[in-house]
Amino acid sequence: MSVPQPKITVLPSLPLARVRALDEVMPSSGATSSRLATWLALVCNMIPAVAVARVSIGAHAERGFDSSASWPPGMVTESDISALAERARVGAEPLVMAQATTPGSVMLARKMTHSSHADAVLVLKLPQPGDGQRETLFKLLDWSAAWLQLVLAGDNGHLGAARLELLSAALSAPDLREAATAMAIRVALIAGADHSSIGLVRSDRIELLARSHSASFDPGASGSRALVAAMEEAVDEGCALATPALVADAAVFSLAHDQLRAHESAVAVCTLPLRDGSITVGALSLCRHRGAPFTSAEIAGLGAMTADIACLLRHKRDAEASLGERLAVRLANLGGVHHQAVRWALGAAVLLVAALACIDGTYRVAAPATLRGSIQRSIVAPIDGYVLEAPARAGDVVKQGDVLALLDTQSLDFERRKWLAERSEADKTLRQAVAKLDRAEAAISKARLGKAAAQLALVEAQIARARLIAPFDGMVIAGDLSRAMGAPVNRGEVLFEIAPLDDYRVELEVGEGDVAAISAGQHGALALAAWSAAPLPFIIDRVLGVAQTSDGRNVFKVEAVLSGEVSQLRPGMQGVGRIETGQRRLLWVWTHALIDRVGLWWWWRVP
Repeated sequence: MSVPQPKITVLPSLPLARVRALDEVMPSSGATSSRLATWLALVCNMIPAVAVARVSIGAHAERGFDSSASWPPGMVTESDISALAERARVGAEPLVMAQATTPGSVMLARKMTHSSHADAVLVLKLPQPGDGQRETLFKLLDWSAAWLQLVLAGDNGHLGAARLELLSAALSAPDLREAATAMAIRVALIAGADHSSIGLVRSDRIELLARSHSASFDPGASGSRALVAAMEEAVDEGCALATPALVADAAVFSLAHDQLRAHESAVAVCTLPLRDGSITVGALSLCRHRGAPFTSAEIAGLGAMTADIACLLRHKRDAEASLGERLAVRLANLGGVHHQAVRWALGAAVLLVAALACIDGTYRVAAPATLRGSIQRSIVAPIDGYVLEAPARAGDVVKQGDVLALLDTQSLDFERRKWLAERSEADKTLRQAVAKLDRAEAAISKARLGKAAAQLALVEAQIARARLIAPFDGMVIAGDLSRAMGAPVNRGEVLFEIAPLDDYRVELEVGEGDVAAISAGQHGALALAAWSAAPLPFIIDRVLGVAQTSDGRNVFKVEAVLSGEVSQLRPGMQGVGRIETGQRRLLWVWTHALIDRVGLWWWWRVP
């Protein structure tokens, strides 16, 4: 399984000249200590933020450690480092962690080898790694253990130094393509080839990744296609192929290699598969335009490097993989007993999705709902005045004709008396003019009498309207003047709102994404927060085509008529209404909202 890249980054390793210089300044107890110092310098530069490191090797467990190296050079061994190294050497676990004396740091001891010949222990002091960093840290330690085995192989020191140079060059590169180019150049120098190429397996095909003699190349060129064909031939055969063929490989099919050799006008061509364990990562191809063909010993030496190259290529490839590629790899690697439950869960999920895509269900649109009276009458102040009495307030159930409030009519009474006097005086003047046969005075008096009578009727009507009464049976849903006795009110000011108790309408706030599915005549059910009985059925009456803003979202008002028992309901109750809009696939019913949101976001964000 590929290892996801954590936050630990691989820093550029030391140049080869500096690594060799370390051998001269490091205290040495022989060739082994010198090689240990070189290896430890590479490890500490590969793993960032290492403060102190020490590697020790003991030929026999009972004799303790024979050779060691420290980093930085000249470091005095701390007692806790020695104690942790001994604990890891004699313990059964290959990895031991302990808290360091420095806050935020840990001590980590790793047994690098375990055999009858040597026990090697690496101790690192570094900052506390996070959860995402541990996996890569342990992976780097596993690679370091493999390199240490190579360093300790004193009988092949030249090959070991070459492999260390190869790994140093690759780890210094920032990305996959530059790392492959650096390794191709290094392999060409080591093998004495005129040029080398590295290909990477992608989707069961070889992609030409790097060429040692060219920073850029055309993958579609005839030379590149011939290289890819030779690499695929070696990968299919599962072994190293060379032309001219070796005696042992004379029967191996190598037509693509012969064609590559002819195309390149080369003396010899050799291709080796790159495997990391049982996984084929790519292929390495080399060409010589002069000199002798590749020998079995040279191919064996190059074969020793292929595991390192494959491991680094896979690590760099996984680091640059996208989220989809990583998910695909993890799904492909769901094997083994410990993934049995995962496979069953995935299979059940697939079956569930298939069933939902085939089964129809009722598509219901849910929306916040409020219970309103079918008629809502406002009682307003008929005159400017003051509140005298207010027997009713919000929440009271009233009958038709019940007094809701009385306004003070003292000023109107004074005005009424004034116009009564004016009417009496005008009537008296009219009588006198008629008696004197004075037509002009009679006309004037008659007009004054009419004016006084009209003003008197107006004042009496205002006095009558100062008594606010309920227009029908219902509930006062707004208005409370009980705490405003004597307060002034202005003409036209709303004092009360009354709604009937036997006729209601439901007002739903449907989101703009669902309103297209709503139409008059559809059925639904209303569940009220204050109503514990069964949901109340309703029928959609009309859809208002004007959008409004409610709680930061655009909604459309939909009105519905209740068709159930309403005697216990009260105006203003709130709940949730669900409108049945028809039959749809269950998969669409459950996912259409998310799909619509993602589609809108994609259309908005993607140019």
